Amino acid sequence: TQTALTDTVSVTAAQLLTKVLDGTPTAAAAYTLPTAALLVAGIPGCAVGDSFYFIINNKSGGAFTITVAAGGGGTADGTLTVAQNVIRGFFVVITNVTGAAEAYFVYGLAT
Repeated sequence: TQTALTDTVSVTAAQLLTKVLDGTPTAAAAYTLPTAALLVAGIPGCAVGDSFYFIINNKSGGAFTITVAAGGGGTADGTLTVAQNVIRGFFVVITNVTGAAEAYFVYGLAT
């Protein structure tokens, strides 16, 4: 499955877990991932070390970049921008599932 997004948005856990975000921004856009608490709650049986990949496909008709940001409790590292006509992969690792201390890392993968 895939989720269609356009301009700046807060991505829900359910959208992120479709693992394919098709972006068609009409200007530079920021896609903020869910908070760690919402992401942990959205993964059945979530445990420390659980991980998954997702991709963003920037289908912009103009030269508009999508920038990925981690939500609260998340830490982002690597290449976090997706240029027009580029598909970029991201890797998420859950690092804490304790209530009120949930955490994850998201890594932007170079192409």
